[in-house]
Amino acid sequence: MQKRAGVTAVAAMMVLALAGCTAPPSPFDGEPTAADELPDHVGNTPEDRAELESVRYAGTAKDADVWIARHADGGNCLVVDAKGDPTLWTIGCSGPLSPFVGTYLRDVGDFEYYPQGIPGGEPEEGWSAIGEYVVVAD
Repeated sequence: MQKRAGVTAVAAMMVLALAGCTAPPSPFDGEPTAADELPDHVGNTPEDRAELESVRYAGTAKDADVWIARHADGGNCLVVDAKGDPTLWTIGCSGPLSPFVGTYLRDVGDFEYYPQGIPGGEPEEGWSAIGEYVVVAD
């Protein structure tokens, strides 16, 4: 009987220890939707190498649509597409160790994507949040 109680106690401690080791939610959780597809005019050159199956729509700001994606080398990408001008878009990508991806779109502004979530949960002064992962300069 003592052996069973010891095993039960060890199992209970393991459950409690593992409860603190859960991964934070990812913007890539769940299945992609139609909104997650990039417009046809947005390119994806070999240098960008965004994994198209990972693209997720992040929101709209400054009259531009914003998507995030995983990069082929394990990093992340940020896509910004100005509404109404199919020639005005950009993709910024980072390596796997970078804590964020930043990109600038002419006539629109600066955008940053934080794969682990916006630091401190709130954007810094002069920036506005687009969801939990992306900020745009005011």
